[in-house]
Amino acid sequence: TLYSIPVGIPLDHELSLHRPFSVERVFDILNQLTSILKTLHSNFGIYHRDIKPANIIWVHQRRQYFLIDFDLACCEIDPQ
Repeated sequence: TLYSIPVGIPLDHELSLHRPFSVERVFDILNQLTSILKTLHSNFGIYHRDIKPANIIWVHQRRQYFLIDFDLACCEIDPQ
């Protein structure tokens, strides 16, 4: 299922505020992103190929990060 771009704060904007992230926050970001990437690779054979802070959105209401901008993504022919 594809979703519309979530309304939230891009990670690059958060980083530009010069507030240091706690270790817990960094681990939360990494855990969420690795879960997203694992699902994309394992279930759909999709490789994002443009992971950067501008393509990671924080949605405060859901307490969740989302990966956006799949313009450079590629897909395996048969992920199984």
